[in-house]
Amino acid sequence: MTDLIWATTAEVRAYPDSGIPADMTEPALELAITKAVRALERVIIRWPTVDSETGRAFDDGVRADMIAAVAETIKARRKAEAVEAGLGGLAPILADGGSISTKTLSASTAGRSGSGGGARIGENATRVPLDAVDALQSAGLIGGSVRTW
Repeated sequence: MTDLIWATTAEVRAYPDSGIPADMTEPALELAITKAVRALERVIIRWPTVDSETGRAFDDGVRADMIAAVAETIKARRKAEAVEAGLGGLAPILADGGSISTKTLSASTAGRSGSGGGARIGENATRVPLDAVDALQSAGLIGGSVRTW
């Protein structure tokens, strides 16, 4: 539903505790919003009533919950990227199912045939965080006893 406007950059910046740095450019934030919306659209089972003049959800409460879902998704992704950056060269080892010990720094890789699937970090972190799922549930866009399509 590409004609639905989920959130503007100003709304995401104004979201409480969004963690969006003041120096983040508008194009960068627009890209983050677009990526968040793509992930959120995959889990939607009921679309809101859309105001044809604004392209926004007609109900103010639903619109606020949609903004929250976008902002929480961006926030979670930024945290995951920070964790990945903090791990530096060790991130691929964990993502591949390896392990790291820190007493005397050592790392081992399990490879793809190892028993673990690896850690979901950075780009591979949870696509829709729990806070965003809660917002979508509040908006009535997901949940219920059965899928409605």
